[in-house]
Amino acid sequence: ICKQSEYPSCGTGGLEGFWVPDHCMANVSSCIVVEMGDPSWDEGYFEQVINNLKLPMIFAYLGSEGLAKRRLELETRQEKVVWYSWSSNWGADFYGGVRISLPDPASTSVVQGYWNSPNGTLAVDYPDVVLLKLLSKKLFPKAPEAY
Repeated sequence: ICKQSEYPSCGTGGLEGFWVPDHCMANVSSCIVVEMGDPSWDEGYFEQVINNLKLPMIFAYLGSEGLAKRRLELETRQEKVVWYSWSSNWGADFYGGVRISLPDPASTSVVQGYWNSPNGTLAVDYPDVVLLKLLSKKLFPKAPEAY
């Protein structure tokens, strides 16, 4: 999934399929593996955050199918895992997961520059997104629980 020919920041050799920040390179086993989807998702965003905050994390890119497979595996096997998913409840509903929060973009003075590269200045989480629910007026009489 993460090939250096497509994504220059991806590892090679024994680290192919992974992104390893410089601060983890000297002792890879001291860093936590975070299971990610495709490296094109938010390309470079979280790599910048991990780099700039010096968090001990390595990204293993599994792709969307790989993440779905892991979720099924975790239904039958208890295992501590860290993953990234844009969905707020990818596993929390099944496994008692919790959200790991990064610094709030509204309360920090970090200069932000997002260039689809791990070499930027980002060191904050995404801003909160207000979710909207759009429903037809016809739905209320048929399914009031949807409101």
